[in-house]
Amino acid sequence: WSAVGPMASSAALSLLRQTVKAGLQSGTVMMIGDAVAQTFVGTEAYAPGRSARFALVGCTLHGPYFFMCFRHLDRFFGPAVNLRTVLTKTAVAQVAVFPVYIVALFAYLGLLDGTPSIADNVA
Repeated sequence: WSAVGPMASSAALSLLRQTVKAGLQSGTVMMIGDAVAQTFVGTEAYAPGRSARFALVGCTLHGPYFFMCFRHLDRFFGPAVNLRTVLTKTAVAQVAVFPVYIVALFAYLGLLDGTPSIADNVA
């Protein structure tokens, strides 16, 4: 129960479930994608730890971050029912959502890999 009653608790629980679901879906896709990339593109032996790191990033960053960001974009701009709304939401996402994610992604992967700086992970 929250200060405003059981409905707020139900809404918060629903949001939590949706966020966890987005994280689990993203983590699964990122893990499988990395395993496929290592198998068909890589020249070294398969590294399950790398796939596990991608799964962790998907579960804890990618899925929840994009779920919440696009939820806020939808609330602010409404449904994408016409070209103007689609282009506006796309532009805002490209300028405000994706750059933050890219920095967070490289920092997170660098942290998990033990790389001391983002620049070392990008270069």
